[in-house]
Amino acid sequence: MHTTLSLSPKSQALLSQMTGLIQDETLLRWQKNPEAVERRELITWLNQTIPSDKSTRFLIESFFTSLLQDLRQSFSHEPLTPQPKQPWYRKATFFGLAIAGTLLAICEGFDGVASLFGLLPAISPLFLIGAGVVFSILSVAVFYGFDLAGISDNLGVKFKQTPKLLDVLLEQTAEIKKLRKYIDSHFHKAKTAEELDEMRMMIRMLRGRYEALQGAREEYQRSLNNPVINTTKSVVGVLTGVLFFSGGFFTGQSLGIAIAGLMGVSAAVTFPPILILSVLAGLAAFSLYWYLEKPGVENLVSDWFGLNKEKIEQFSDENEVAKQLQKLDVLEEKLPKLPKVQPFDAPDRLARSEKKGLAESEQKEGLYHSNGLFRPRLTRSRSENNLGYLHSQMLTIDRT
Repeated sequence: MHTTLSLSPKSQALLSQMTGLIQDETLLRWQKNPEAVERRELITWLNQTIPSDKSTRFLIESFFTSLLQDLRQSFSHEPLTPQPKQPWYRKATFFGLAIAGTLLAICEGFDGVASLFGLLPAISPLFLIGAGVVFSILSVAVFYGFDLAGISDNLGVKFKQTPKLLDVLLEQTAEIKKLRKYIDSHFHKAKTAEELDEMRMMIRMLRGRYEALQGAREEYQRSLNNPVINTTKSVVGVLTGVLFFSGGFFTGQSLGIAIAGLMGVSAAVTFPPILILSVLAGLAAFSLYWYLEKPGVENLVSDWFGLNKEKIEQFSDENEVAKQLQKLDVLEEKLPKLPKVQPFDAPDRLARSEKKGLAESEQKEGLYHSNGLFRPRLTRSRSENNLGYLHSQMLTIDRT
């Protein structure tokens, strides 16, 4: 009897969507009885490629990933730990800080840029308002991309972002590695030939799933050179740098005015020493941003398109792909070879051997009845020869 497993609630939810997408008798049968899915049937079903487009690929890959998780769970029998519920006051604190941070980011983005451009002569008020709005939105985006995630970690509140296709594919490759490691550490404990055969099936399925992701790897690699995305990252990176420059500029300006006041000098913000100090402080802030914060901002922009550079490099690393495929091949070779079971047909083989021995002995001894005479000596010799031949055949049968 084949081993069965139970589909997780996540897999069942995705299964209901998959049955509406494709017509598959296996999926319909699983949907009727998700608590008793045959493991071998699941492995066989996973060893296929389903055609997809941009609108359906996320669902299909999510379903594959969830089924791989269920498959691993059926082997490891790890208990599903429910997510602990967060206290209401922590969530309230998180949302309160999110609102406060949003307001602060709007004010900083608007005030810094509007004040900086206000130093220039003949600037239209409408231009100042428009620039302030643009930089306010940018400042809020940076806050949500960096600071809000830190706030959620400190409060222990899960700040769940919508997963992208790249995240699902990375999770799928991680499940493939976990299953390979499990087989590698447990195949020697297999007690039956059926278990070994099931593990061999699973290794081939894992290799097929890993190779099926090659097209996605190449597609993501090409996306890194997308001119539209690269231009967007450069523009957003420079504009965000202006925010940091404005912060440093007005910090230096405040320091210069304070020093002039201590010296008893009444100076305007356009006073050359104060202006020089303000520009130097702004350039210092911009330099720190350029080398420390800019890569993170570019990754944030890539995330908007679902193309995080670090994740793409992790997913599409050719050396890592070749290494994982090699490990799967080595693991399959390590599995003990299953002996071919031959049916026991000793009586038939004995009869065939006897006939063969008789025919050969007749040819060797030259026993013919053309003269009508019967030769007892030759018959005895033939019988002894047949007995020896049959005895050797029986020994051969016993050895096999």
